[in-house]
Amino acid sequence: MNYPSRLLPQSDYKKITWANDLRSLFLLRHAPTQNLLDETKKLKEEYIARQADHLRDLSTHLLGEFLVEDNKIEVVEKGKDFFSEWSEGESASKPVYSVDFVINEERGCFYWSIEEIISLEFSHTDHIGNSSYQLNFKVLHTPVKCNFWHFSIRVFSGSKSEVSTLAVRNSLKKILWRKAKEQLRECAITKPPHFGKLDPKRYKN
Repeated sequence: MNYPSRLLPQSDYKKITWANDLRSLFLLRHAPTQNLLDETKKLKEEYIARQADHLRDLSTHLLGEFLVEDNKIEVVEKGKDFFSEWSEGESASKPVYSVDFVINEERGCFYWSIEEIISLEFSHTDHIGNSSYQLNFKVLHTPVKCNFWHFSIRVFSGSKSEVSTLAVRNSLKKILWRKAKEQLRECAITKPPHFGKLDPKRYKN
């Protein structure tokens, strides 16, 4: 089996900058199993992130050229540069079947509407520091050498400051990330959505 070439960065690709046409698209995040729901019929919270600080950069894939079935592709070779950040003009790193990647039929996945998560706004009052925080999400293109369609969800305080960069105690950052995790859990989609594709003009030179 060949690794899908449509997932790889190409020589004429460029990074995708934020624009409103991303709003109508969807993100996919993989889970280790297809048993996604807990006893309350909600997505198991550990599938969003096992630890609160994983919310500093939450890994997802942009649906379109990346398809739901691509979730089954598991890159298992960690010693190579497959997960290194891709920069424009760099060559792609194509994994080899049974050496670098396998098909993991046990994997499940869930989804988020970009429109919905970037519209979320929530707050937290820190009584220890006597400060209030207005929080939101941003979606950023963070391509890697084996997957051009890798995107990150990050948590911001206000419009410019990522929670990870705030000059506050680590315990407060974890509280803010836990609140963000709760928000993402509430709007997670567990059935495949109807999704479109990004216009190639947005990522081709």
